[in-house]
Amino acid sequence: MTNHTARMAALLGKLRREMNGAVAESMQRGEGGYGLNYGVSIPTIRAIAGRVGTDHAFARFLYRQDVRELRMAALTIADPVSVTSDNVDEWFVGRMPEELIEELALRLLSRVGAYKVADGDGWFVSRTENEIQVFLYHYCHYDALYRYRYQKLTDPHDAYKVFENSRSLKIKLSLCGLDAGVYRQESWTISRTSGSTFDKWLEMGTPGVMAPDDLRYLNNSAQPLCTIRDTDTVGTLQIEAELQPHEVRMIVLRKRDA
Repeated sequence: MTNHTARMAALLGKLRREMNGAVAESMQRGEGGYGLNYGVSIPTIRAIAGRVGTDHAFARFLYRQDVRELRMAALTIADPVSVTSDNVDEWFVGRMPEELIEELALRLLSRVGAYKVADGDGWFVSRTENEIQVFLYHYCHYDALYRYRYQKLTDPHDAYKVFENSRSLKIKLSLCGLDAGVYRQESWTISRTSGSTFDKWLEMGTPGVMAPDDLRYLNNSAQPLCTIRDTDTVGTLQIEAELQPHEVRMIVLRKRDA
């Protein structure tokens, strides 16, 4: 711990030298959501943190600090391979501003392939040598009253009321140029009814203090919905989905061996 503290102080010193006071003040007035914020740009944070190298234990220590630059740096220093279903919850603690969620998904939670195929409103397709990854999402932004702090959230049951009203999102994609054959189609969905720790916590009655057994129950019951099926194609595969607000879905396609 002492070593982590000394290294954190040194890292914070380098980050503070890149401070942008105007940006920091603007973020604190708007959607900053951090205890301390120096307004350093994300590319600069990545560059400085990148010189630290991969150190997952140090990254976990940094992420627990309520300082924007340290939390963002932690996501560059962390080792994605070390993030598993058993410990992923520790990366969803504290304040979670939008930019932090985006960086978290990019750095640690992504199964994005090496090559981008295409993207559009609510979807993104990538591939590796043996897989195709389809990412679907229904993003909803905060409404103006909450975004500019004219309205405060006091009851957790009202959490979804601070977002702009949105209907379900229908997405239809045609994946062309595939090798003919049978594909394993693996789908993982996070929505208000599956994979959402927050919604399960609401169902439990919003307990303020949770015992270890409560946390284990929450972790076990808030799992993403997984479906797996085989799909036969002669070269084109259709993907159709209807996503509810805030829903995220990942579909992984892998050709079955002949």
